[in-house]
Amino acid sequence: MRAKDALGRYGEDLAVHYLESQGLVVMARNWRCSLGELDVIAREGSRLVICEVKTRRSDAYGTPFEAVSPRKVRRLRRLAIRWLEEQQIHVPDIRFDVIGIVLIIQPWHLKLDALGVTYILLGTLLFALYGVCGKRQCARFGGLV
Repeated sequence: MRAKDALGRYGEDLAVHYLESQGLVVMARNWRCSLGELDVIAREGSRLVICEVKTRRSDAYGTPFEAVSPRKVRRLRRLAIRWLEEQQIHVPDIRFDVIGIVLIIQPWHLKLDALGVTYILLGTLLFALYGVCGKRQCARFGGLV
């Protein structure tokens, strides 16, 4: 396995652990079709949660969230529709989240990104969770693992 793939798999494992610790039920991981891939598909009550997981070794080239372009968001929406059609599941609400994981080895400090989300970097790992709901973007702190 390439180092990049191993890093991505590690990040997805951490993201799934976090989602489950928050009470979400993971329904599928790395679901693929001809349109692309969904990293994590979960349920929070009756709401379907589609999670894109981005893992980086540093934020030197931008945050993981900056890697999720409007084009990627459109693809995630198409993939979610395809998944629902294949599973023959109907849900009243769908939320799209991005879980960004940045592996950093340094003493703790606070950092405020361009979107105004405060990251607490402590030891080696941090992630923050964003929910994208239609045209509005909500941020909520994801925490430390």
